[in-house]
Amino acid sequence: MTSEEEKWRDERTKVLDQWCEIELKFRDAPPEVRNGTSTEEETMEEKQPDWTEVHYEYNDPLVERIINECYDQEKALMLSSLPRRESNTLNGFVRRCICRPQQLPDCDPIKSEKILLLALTIVPYNDNSLDHWSLLFEFYRSVAAHALEDSALASECPRRGSHWQICIDNPFIKYWNSSADPTTDLRGTGLFGLIQLYSLTHNMQDNLMKTMIQLSRDEPHDFPFAVVGINITSLLVSKLKTEDMDELSSSVGGLLRAMNILYRGCFVDYCKQWKENNCTIKDFQNVFNSQHLMNLVYFIELTTI
Repeated sequence: MTSEEEKWRDERTKVLDQWCEIELKFRDAPPEVRNGTSTEEETMEEKQPDWTEVHYEYNDPLVERIINECYDQEKALMLSSLPRRESNTLNGFVRRCICRPQQLPDCDPIKSEKILLLALTIVPYNDNSLDHWSLLFEFYRSVAAHALEDSALASECPRRGSHWQICIDNPFIKYWNSSADPTTDLRGTGLFGLIQLYSLTHNMQDNLMKTMIQLSRDEPHDFPFAVVGINITSLLVSKLKTEDMDELSSSVGGLLRAMNILYRGCFVDYCKQWKENNCTIKDFQNVFNSQHLMNLVYFIELTTI
């Protein structure tokens, strides 16, 4: 190797080292001004990740099967709706001028799971899916076991019928113009709303679950149990679209676990406010709009749930 080649390599290494320091100091550099021509750099940045190799683990086999089904179309739609990360001028300059290796970064596991959960919010209930029916049936059976005088009747659950009022209650029928089909109450949260209802009833302490169910059916202070859950899911999904949930997910082993922990805490707090204030159905939205519940979403301590 000639002295000129060695000098060039030393200069290149020096520039790369300096660039690493620049990246750390200026991660939010101004976005690069793009021209109208398509470049290899743009193609790499806009390339969608391959989800086929990703497997999401969860401590419930039913939920694990469902979240590992193919939702590529829904994921692509959610990915396109997220804010696009622009490359910065210095980054583009270095890649083009000093031939810095161009590699696609590994798929961020938090972002990957976030896109999955957001995709599930637009996945409708599928009547032909046994797993979807299992979610719905197990949720009903858990609620009915505490709501019916004879818990053995909880296993009698036709797909449609007035028995679903155990979960959605008469006030919901009256005020929200629902039908006797529980899946119509998943509007806005899709299959993810049902997963959270199912997870709540399967992971909550039995005595606390019984108290919450009985509170929801104590006239004239009864409230629509499933609809409260759907609204809490909607509230949490709005936070999921930001980066506020990312740190929590790292501490508990994933975004879905973090979402379900927050969901459980919000549901308990909702019931606590409902009971302490002797609320009726006319107070339904006021409790959701309360600053106390909103603060819980922002500052909840995982160790207290």
